[in-house]
Parts: sequence; C-alpha cells; structure tokens
Amino acid sequence: WVGSAFPSYALHVPNGRRVRCPDGVLGCTPGEAFLCQPESVCTGLGHFSCTGGSMPLNPFGEALVENNFIWTRDLCEADSDGDGLTNGEELGDPCCLWGESDEPSDYTKAFAATHPGFAEEASHAASYTRPETCEETAPSAKAVTKNQFNEGEVQKSVDIRIDQFPLPDQRTTYVDIGFNWPDESEDIFHLVSAHVLIDQKKNLHHFLIRPCTEKFPELYNGKVVSKSMTASCD
Repeated sequence: WVGSAFPSYALHVPNGRRVRCPDGVLGCTPGEAFLCQPESVCTGLGHFSCTGGSMPLNPFGEALVENNFIWTRDLCEADSDGDGLTNGEELGDPCCLWGESDEPSDYTKAFAATHPGFAEEASHAASYTRPETCEETAPSAKAVTKNQFNEGEVQKSVDIRIDQFPLPDQRTTYVDIGFNWPDESEDIFHLVSAHVLIDQKKNLHHFLIRPCTEKFPELYNGKVVSKSMTASCD
C-alpha cells in the first residue's frame, strides 16, 4: 500500500459540511441545495481560508487537532473563537450528544450552523436561543460502534513508519511512500483500527492510504517511490 491523501475532516463534527462562510473570509464556495447547504459554504472548516489545504489553522482547527479530530465533549463545550457561543451551539449540537456517523436529530439538521473558528458579532450570541430540552437535539440514531475487536478474536498490532523523509523546501508537496505489510504469518488480515503516529504535526496536512497488489522492493520500504512503482495500487 502507498500513502498520499485527503480525508474529509468536516465529517468529524456535526453539520461540518453545512457551515456558512463568515463575512470577509476568503475561499467561500457556493452551497449545494441537495446537501441543505447555505448559499455560501466554508469547506475548509479548520483553516483561515475556507478553501482549506493551507496553513495556518484557525482556533477551531487547532482545537480539533488537539482533540485528535474527535468531537469530544471538551471540544463541543469550548468557545474556540471567543464569540460567546460554544462550538456545539454554533454547529447545532448544544448539549454535546452527537458522535461521528450518528444520524443527526431534526433540530441539528435544520440548524443554520455558524463557523466556530471565526467570531461573530456580539448580537449573534445575544440572539441565540438554546433549545428547551436536550432531548430534541439527541441523534435520531447512534452509529454502529467501530474500531473494536469481537470477543475471542486474535489481536495483533504493528507500527509502520516513514524511513527518514527529508522535509522539502516547497510549501506544498505530494509524494508517494511505499510500505510493505510487515507480517506474513497469514494470507489475510483485517484492519480493525489505526492510530496515526505524527512527530511533525505542523508539516503534515493530510494523507491517503491505497492498497497495492505487488510488494515494493525492500530497499524502498518506507521511502518515496516513483509513479511507475505504484502501478499496482488502487
């Protein structure tokens, strides 16, 4: 398999794809009616530009990284942009009941989400009204629990690391890095969960993992590989 990529962080928070683009912020894109988006939407939710894909991060983006891209209660209850509303109140989860992949409540789906990384005018917080009960904000269905082993299953773990990659001078660089699966004791392995090991957080924006049908020469394991060497990768 080979690394190079772009995950959608917006799916990690409630209404992450329906946040109105703040006034004066660059990179706004027209919203899509079929996604129930506002007229102008901010797709790069954690960035100072709503286009995303560039540094620095805005205060909400920094908080999201600190919480390992998980919608925790601490992240939900924080007011990252300091405008008087919690992140949960701005995104339609005021009671912090939503979790990733949950089916949102009718309240959350109908809520006009505002940006938790850019402060609104004081009048916005003053006009906000919390729902009368948390029950109406609770997800209509909870997501299936993932990243867990079944009882009695054999559990194994491996660390896979990039081998001494020198950081380039260019601001944005895309490379393919090849990895060979280190365990050949079985023909098939099922990946149940994964944790990213990053020691240079300010230099990595995103990555993608692609499966390959052919192994890389051992000399290139964990190192940059050419496009021709990734011909067997989906």
